[in-house]
Amino acid sequence: MTRRQAAILSFLETYLRDNDGHSPSMEEIREALGIKSKSTVYYSVLVLHAKGHIVWEPMQHRTIRVV
Repeated sequence: MTRRQAAILSFLETYLRDNDGHSPSMEEIREALGIKSKSTVYYSVLVLHAKGHIVWEPMQHRTIRVV
């Protein structure tokens, strides 16, 4: 796992806990972590999903869940 993926996973865990399980948007993840491109966030979330760290429905809004 890359440092960026670990940072995103950590952010997701915190965000989901603090927001009653409601998932952040890609833009919220990008802003919170200071990432310049939303596509970079999307790719990192896609990799986390492929590796089994999260459950995510790519074409649905706010569906990220940490496993």
